[in-house]
Amino acid sequence: TERNWNPGELLEISGFFWKTCVLHAAVKTDVFSVINDGQLTAVDISRKVGGALKGVVRLLDALVAMELLSKQGNTYTNTASGRNIPEGIPPLFLDPVHAGFYQGLVRNRKRQAGNNHVGKVVPRYI
Repeated sequence: TERNWNPGELLEISGFFWKTCVLHAAVKTDVFSVINDGQLTAVDISRKVGGALKGVVRLLDALVAMELLSKQGNTYTNTASGRNIPEGIPPLFLDPVHAGFYQGLVRNRKRQAGNNHVGKVVPRYI
């Protein structure tokens, strides 16, 4: 039989991609390890992961929405789920289809190095 999709189900499916991208970027930049058991501001996290502040804030806030981080005032902490993400997971642990996503990170990193952005760059997809 043909499935009748409701708008809520379709919206949920559309969110899978951005959640996957957010999780990949967080693992790639070691956000969970950087925060560890501490409470850090976005500025501190941005410096430690080597990312542009604006992109890192977007990443952190997306992780808060996914309940992998919590935010109190201007500080971020790992939730119990965030602490359960082991350090050093290979970046393609979720889905090797997203390999091009990481190639984009490397290209952006090189391109933005000349624009006062140093180190790892959070992708523009989030």
